[in-house]
Amino acid sequence: MVFSGRIHSVSPPWIPLMKVLLPLVVVFVTLVAPTSAQIRINEVSVDFDFGGQTEWVELYNEGSSAVDVSSWYLCNFPAYPQIGNAAETTVLSGNTTIQPGEYLVLSFAALITSDAEVGVYTTNSNFADPASMVDYMEYGTAGHTRSSVGVSAGVWTAGNTVSLAPAGKTYSWFGGGSQQFDDWGPGEPSPGSANVIATAVDPDIESPRSFTILGNYPNPFNPSTSIVFNLPFSADVSVEVVDILGRTVATAEPRFLQAGDGQSILISGDGLRSGMYIYRVKALSATDELLRTGVMTLLK
Repeated sequence: MVFSGRIHSVSPPWIPLMKVLLPLVVVFVTLVAPTSAQIRINEVSVDFDFGGQTEWVELYNEGSSAVDVSSWYLCNFPAYPQIGNAAETTVLSGNTTIQPGEYLVLSFAALITSDAEVGVYTTNSNFADPASMVDYMEYGTAGHTRSSVGVSAGVWTAGNTVSLAPAGKTYSWFGGGSQQFDDWGPGEPSPGSANVIATAVDPDIESPRSFTILGNYPNPFNPSTSIVFNLPFSADVSVEVVDILGRTVATAEPRFLQAGDGQSILISGDGLRSGMYIYRVKALSATDELLRTGVMTLLK
């Protein structure tokens, strides 16, 4: 038996739906980090005169867009002055709308010379709320009132504190990215400009009494770090870097340095793997030879 006639195709039930959906335009949404994340505490002074003020804080915009910080607050517990309130803060340099790559220098409530904390908040609604904290640092002892807020906000490390800066120097940030928030060290005062590691020595200042390693900054580092130390006598100073197995992996040839606080030698991590290293700093003069060690971490 032979059948003849037309064969009708039946479309699957989802075909009409696809005909409706295909012409739709798909919109992709790009997530952008809040502009507050662009602002960081860059330098803190407790005794260097700038614009008639010895106690000041410098903010830096490391982002790509301008940020208005006039409604924000600084923290020097228990004081919380508002940045744009002329009765509470004084602008020494810059503008409260900080352009990318620019600085704002402010003086506010007295900073204790040897022991204090500095924070930046976007609002004063709750200073214990990490969501409103932009940046934080502390020097002297660890564990100040708002340090736990900084830890929760992801801008500070629990138990960390910045070593005391020599007289006439500032607390300066030397990190290379937004996550290197512990990379602080002594700096030459540089309000309104890039930070400079403290190296200059005033010949009229009494030499330090001991050969002391102040640390390396930044730490962790990539690609280079500066080992900072106090040198009690003029000497040829060299550095040897060894791995955890005791093998020498890098050296800095001897260089002559004058006695003084805040001397430094730059070490490069080129050719080294990520990991922990021990550095040995040797100071050699005609009458003395001293050796000090420290630990640094390379993160690539």
